[in-house]
Amino acid sequence: MSGPEPETAPEKEVDGPSDETAFVTVDGRLSIALGEALMQRGLSWAVVHTAGDVDDLDKAVRTGRTRRVMVERAEDILAGIWDEQLHLDRWPAGGAEIESLDGVSFAADGLLGRVTRHWARWNAARRRHNAAMAAAVSVLVLLAVYVVNEVLAGRR
Repeated sequence: MSGPEPETAPEKEVDGPSDETAFVTVDGRLSIALGEALMQRGLSWAVVHTAGDVDDLDKAVRTGRTRRVMVERAEDILAGIWDEQLHLDRWPAGGAEIESLDGVSFAADGLLGRVTRHWARWNAARRRHNAAMAAAVSVLVLLAVYVVNEVLAGRR
């Protein structure tokens, strides 16, 4: 890479929308590819988030502070959704431009938002199902304990 590596500015509070760019990286540091992408777009700095801790990014987009999100791999955004740290369904209309350097397009008429909403509904249904199954298993365990206790009491 030619030229100096881009600096990472400290996160700042901004009143109202800005053109803040957020990078999502695996280890919280700009990779060469992300640094080059930053410079190609004429950006001098970005807020860097690790892929496993993107709840601050979610808040920044929801408050309008961040308008552009760049990731090296599409999986970094998807992992944030699956881990329920990114809530694209709560992002404002237009949200943030999401760009993946691995060529995956997120611009298919809000496809990522629709996937996120579907995932949230599916995950809620899965949780309800798991809670119902846990309650049923608990009842069966209590019933088994009662039966065993009655059998042992009858032998005395």
